[in-house]
Amino acid sequence: SKNYGTNWISASSGLWFLREARHLNHARILLGVSCLASGTGYVIHRDIIKHNNGWNFFLITEDAEFSVDSIIKGEKIGYCENAVFYDEQPTTFTASFNQRLRWCKGMYNVTAKNSSSLCKGLFSWRAMTYFDTIITLSPGIIFFTVCISTVLLTAFKCGWSAPFMISEVVPLVLPALAGSYAMFFILGLLVLVTEYKKIYCRPVRAFLLLFTFPLFMLMYSPISVLALFVKVKWQPIKHTYAYTNAQMQAFK
Repeated sequence: SKNYGTNWISASSGLWFLREARHLNHARILLGVSCLASGTGYVIHRDIIKHNNGWNFFLITEDAEFSVDSIIKGEKIGYCENAVFYDEQPTTFTASFNQRLRWCKGMYNVTAKNSSSLCKGLFSWRAMTYFDTIITLSPGIIFFTVCISTVLLTAFKCGWSAPFMISEVVPLVLPALAGSYAMFFILGLLVLVTEYKKIYCRPVRAFLLLFTFPLFMLMYSPISVLALFVKVKWQPIKHTYAYTNAQMQAFK
């Protein structure tokens, strides 16, 4: 990320993409399953474009749409460990919120479009790839289902009495949030340690910005639920950080 150290939004977004590269796609290669093309740092062989008669992916998350289509057609997306792509992250809460809302909505659209083929793939010899793809595409749906199921089970247990439901649920909320914060902090710390050479930011600032990463990740919960009910359109994100390689190195 060119602007990792700008603020907590850019740092959290940059940390997430580093995690996706090293701890998701690299892990997938080690397990022998297909990766998923993500963001702007991927390359496609011209023969793939020719075979598809051009670029036919126009949902609001076209990278996910292309990935799923390729997997269904039997292609295996790889991960190039030594490739470097310099990307710019959003720096405002609104831009980040809108971007992630689009991602979540796009994932739902891709899942709905390919649900039949993805489910059939679970019974093929590439079942692990299909399972991983489904889990990657639908965390919001899974989260929403778990929340609704929890509420219904709690209501049933409490005899549909609101006061009893509140007394049962409230004591569980704070420990759950604290546990989620700790989990995301450890996850971010792992990425910070393993990928530090790729993080262009002062050491102390990079560590301090780590404490806001869990908050960034916890925002995915309301975003993923909201994406189920609202119409989302693509919105441009301004890119204004033009740095030379020397300037990038100076951030260290």
